[in-house]
Amino acid sequence: MSKIIVEKVITLFNSGNSRKEIVNIIGIPYHTVKRILRKHHPLVSKTIPLRSFSIKERFELLYLPEPNSGCWLWTGNLNNMGYGKFSINRKIVGAHRVSYTMNKGTIPDKLLVCHTCDVRSCVNPDHLFLGTHKENSEDMSRKGRTSKSASKLSDNQVIEIINLRKNGFKIKEISSMFNVSEVIIQRASTGYTYKHVKRV
Repeated sequence: MSKIIVEKVITLFNSGNSRKEIVNIIGIPYHTVKRILRKHHPLVSKTIPLRSFSIKERFELLYLPEPNSGCWLWTGNLNNMGYGKFSINRKIVGAHRVSYTMNKGTIPDKLLVCHTCDVRSCVNPDHLFLGTHKENSEDMSRKGRTSKSASKLSDNQVIEIINLRKNGFKIKEISSMFNVSEVIIQRASTGYTYKHVKRV
């Protein structure tokens, strides 16, 4: 089996695609996808039970460092707002909140875990900080991310989108990460919009 196919299957699975969706995307038989995951993916393999992994080990299998922005992009499931989801003791929690807790400590009541990078799927603890609802709203307003400008992307986000497309991520996957429409992602990645952003 081609190493490229194996890596693609694992990447798609980590991104939240089902086995049937992977079959449709890559065009290989269902039983092949199932065999690849059992043999190569530690969270699926029968020889390595999930319970043998610590929470931190499971967490570290589900993000991908992006060298240009420094973001750690969540490759597991995302909620409808574009934030990563992680299961602890059968309870679903925000992946960015888990990252903050593991790396920086407990989160006081009534405080949010906010992003300096504005990439909701990022779980890099260096990009996370605590803030109140008011502080988060003020931060969004300063960065032009209020409801009136929810479709806008920062230059850094556009660069991130371009790099994700180069690395094989699909428009639909990226639109979920940034919580904007697929049309906005398509236009930004092709240079139809944000023409001032330098492309390599």
